[in-house]
Amino acid sequence: MMIKIGDTLPDTQVPARVGGEMGSLSMGTLYADTTAILLGVPAAFSPTCSNQHIPGFIAQRESLREKGVGAIICVSVNDLFVMEGWQQALSADALTFFPDAEGTFTRAIGMEIDIGRLGLGRRSTRYTLVAKNGIVSFLQIEEDPSQCSVSDVSQVMTTLAA
Repeated sequence: MMIKIGDTLPDTQVPARVGGEMGSLSMGTLYADTTAILLGVPAAFSPTCSNQHIPGFIAQRESLREKGVGAIICVSVNDLFVMEGWQQALSADALTFFPDAEGTFTRAIGMEIDIGRLGLGRRSTRYTLVAKNGIVSFLQIEEDPSQCSVSDVSQVMTTLAA
């Protein structure tokens, strides 16, 4: 079932580097006690993700912080190493890149899509959501995950300004 406004985000564990060693990361710790923006993307390094969706949030990080956003989290069904490489390639140190390698979080919120016809298998659709203390307060899902119109940073800026 797809997550909706008013729902609580799930807490899932994923492999992560903790102090330089392999460990695990709890998704819930990333958005507890703060306003967080989650960016769901279908594929790291893809043109729309790398050239449109994520860069807007990198550019507006300070403005979003001034509006009370404590975390911006990019979620993708990719492994830890791909997500680390992509974060470095985008110079996106101000964002958290969450490697949902097995799609656990993505399935839990109902955002999984099958894009096997493109050779990508099961991935996340493109979405942007805002959660306050883990409760979804804003959600925009792209009808076509290759596009970035309703999920771009301007939509979030307008919502946070209201």
